[in-house]
Amino acid sequence: MKQVLEAEGIVRSVEIEHIPGHGGLIGLSNFVSSRRGDGHSLLIGGMLMVGAAVSKHAVSALNDLTPIAQVTSDADVVVVPASSPYRNLDDLLAAMRSNPEAMRWVGGSVGGSDHPTMWQLARAAGVAPELMQYESFPSASEVATQLANGRFSVGIDGYRELERFIRSGKLRGLAVVSGQPIEGVHIPTFRQLGIVGTSISNWFGAFAPGAVSDGDKARLEAAIQQMAQSPRWLAALKPYHLRSTYLDAADFSQLVAEERTRISKSEAITRLAPNFTLPLNPLRHRLQWLLALAGGIVALLIALCWQKLAARRREASLGRALQELSQEVERRTREALQRSQDAAAVRVGMYTQIEREFDRWGLTSAERSVAHLMLKGLRLKDIARARNTSDRTVRQQAQAIYRKAGLDGRTDLAAYFLESVLGAPELDPVANVVSAASSVIAVRPPVQAPVRVSASLAAVRKTSRQHAFRGATVRQPAVARLTAV
Repeated sequence: MKQVLEAEGIVRSVEIEHIPGHGGLIGLSNFVSSRRGDGHSLLIGGMLMVGAAVSKHAVSALNDLTPIAQVTSDADVVVVPASSPYRNLDDLLAAMRSNPEAMRWVGGSVGGSDHPTMWQLARAAGVAPELMQYESFPSASEVATQLANGRFSVGIDGYRELERFIRSGKLRGLAVVSGQPIEGVHIPTFRQLGIVGTSISNWFGAFAPGAVSDGDKARLEAAIQQMAQSPRWLAALKPYHLRSTYLDAADFSQLVAEERTRISKSEAITRLAPNFTLPLNPLRHRLQWLLALAGGIVALLIALCWQKLAARRREASLGRALQELSQEVERRTREALQRSQDAAAVRVGMYTQIEREFDRWGLTSAERSVAHLMLKGLRLKDIARARNTSDRTVRQQAQAIYRKAGLDGRTDLAAYFLESVLGAPELDPVANVVSAASSVIAVRPPVQAPVRVSASLAAVRKTSRQHAFRGATVRQPAVARLTAV
C-alpha cells in the first residue's frame, strides 16, 4: 500500500508503525487510544483482528473504528505434513469418516476463516464437527512448524503464509478454500473438488479512527479507492498471491458487522457444543493415564533393581580385593618375621664363631675388645679414643692379635673370618649359621700367603655378591593387584 500510494502520487509519504501481538489486539488498542479523531491515520487489519476482538471481549474497541474499505483477501489452503498418508482431499475425507477423533487439526484462532473451514469439511464428510479436535495458534508460521514436526494431522491457514513451506516440500497442499484457483498454484479448489457452501476468505481492510470528520473520511475513502483501481496495485499483489477485493465504506461496514455476528455465533457454538470424545471414550483416556503410570513405575523398579545388582557386584568385588589384600599382608608379615629370625641367627652364629676363634688364639680381654672393633672397621686411632687409651697401646695389642692368630694384618683378619663363615661349599647362609650355632665349625688354618689371601677374599666377595643377588631375586615379593571399585 505504501509503495502504490506514493508511486501513484495519491499521498506525499506514508509512515508505517508495526504493532504485532495477540491477533492484532495490541495494535487495535494502541490505535483507538492514541489516534482518535486523527484524519491522517489508518489501521490495516483483517478477519483475524475482528475474531480476536470478539473472542477476547474487546468489541468496544471495534466500535471505535471507522471502516473505510476492504482492500484484499487471502485464500486458505488445507495442508498436511509431507510424510502424511493423505495424498489428496478424498483420502482425508475417508479418514475423517473412519475415525474422526484421531484427526488433530491446527489453524488460526477460533472464529477466523480456518476453524469454520474445518467444520465445512466435516459436514462434507458426513461427520459431526464437534468430534474434530482443533487447536489454534496466533501465527501461520507456528501452524506450519507444528505440522512439519508431525504434532498434528491437518492444518488450515492462508496460502500466502504457507507457500514457502509447501514449495520447500515440508507440507503438502490438498485443497484451496476458494471458488477460484490461485494463479500459478496447482492445488485444486473446493469448487473443483465438489465441496459446496460459503467459502470464507481471510480479508484485510483499512480503518480510520473513531470520531473522524466526514471530510477526512471522504478523503481517505477516495485515496484507498484510487489505489485499489490502479494497475500498480494489482501488480503489487501478484507476487503474494493476494486478490484485490475492494469494497467501499458502506459495503465494508456491513461485512464487518456480519463477521462479528458470525464469529460470535461460532464462539457460542464452540463453547456450548458437547464434547462427544470424553463421554464416548472416558475409559480410553483413563486407561492411557494408567498405562503411562504403570510404565513409569516399571521403569523405576527396573532402575532400582539394576542399581541394587550393580551395588552387589561392587560389594563382591571389594570383598575379594580386601581378602586378597589381607592374604598378601599376612604373607608379607610371615616373610618379614622369618627374615628377622634369620638375621638374628646370623648375628648369633657370627658372634659365637668369632668368640671360639678368640678362645683358640688365647686373646686377652683387652685384645678381644680391640679385635671386635677392628672387625667392625674402626681405625686404630678411633679404637684408642673409644677405649680411652693411647694409640701405641692399641697398635701393640693389634700386633699381639696378629701374632697369636698367625695373620699378617687387618685384611687377613677380616678375610679369615669371612672364609671361615662363608667359604663352605654350601652357599646357604641360613644353613651355615644354623650349623655354627648348633655344632663346632671346622675352621681351616689361617692362610699364610698374602697372594692367596687376596685371591680367596676376592672369591669370597664375588660369591657373597652372587648369592646376595640370587637371594634378592628369589625373595622378591609378589605384587598384589587390586581392582579399584
